[in-house]
Amino acid sequence: MWKWLVFCVGLQLSAQVNAFEILQPLPGKVSVPADSPLDSRTIALGKALFFDPRLSKSGTYSCNQCHQLMLGAGSGHVTGKPFLYRDAPTLWNVAFQTVYFWDGRSRTLESALQEHLRDRSVMGWNRTQDWLARIDDFKGYQNMAKQAYGNVEDSLVFIRALASYIRTLTTPDSPFDQYIRGDNMAISV
Repeated sequence: MWKWLVFCVGLQLSAQVNAFEILQPLPGKVSVPADSPLDSRTIALGKALFFDPRLSKSGTYSCNQCHQLMLGAGSGHVTGKPFLYRDAPTLWNVAFQTVYFWDGRSRTLESALQEHLRDRSVMGWNRTQDWLARIDDFKGYQNMAKQAYGNVEDSLVFIRALASYIRTLTTPDSPFDQYIRGDNMAISV
C-alpha cells in the first residue's frame, strides 16, 4: 500500500515540475566573470598551465592527465593515480555549470580549480602560496601573466587563466542541440 502512495505522490510532484524542460540546447556563449576575461592571452596562459605537469606538486601530473581532451575531457577511469576514489568528470561544457563538485560546494569554476590544486589526491599542494612559488620559477609564465593581466601580484591570476581556458571547452550548436531545437535529422536514432 505504501508503495502505491509513494508512486502517486511522485507522479503528482513530477506533473508540477514538468513545465521545466530537462533537455535544453546549450547557450551560445558562457558567462565570464569581469576579472577573468576570455581573450587570446588569458586562454594561452591557461592552456599552457593545463598541459604542464609542473603544476602538480610531484611535477608529474598535468590537468590533462585526468581530464584527457582527446578522450572527451574526462578519464572514463582514473589514469596514473590509483589513489583517487572517483573518475574525473568531463570538462566539456563545464563552464555552463552553476555549481561544482558532487555536493555543490564550489559556486565558481575558479574556486573549484583552487580546491583541486590544494587537494592532496589531485594536484597535491597544501597552500596556494607553495604552487605560486613554483610558478615564479617559470619566467615564461610570469611574462605571459603580465601580458594577459598586467598585475601578477594577485595570487588568483593563474587560477583565472586556467578557468579562461576551460571556458573555451564548449560544444554549442552540436547536432544534439539542433535535435532538441526540433531538427529531427540532426542525429540518427
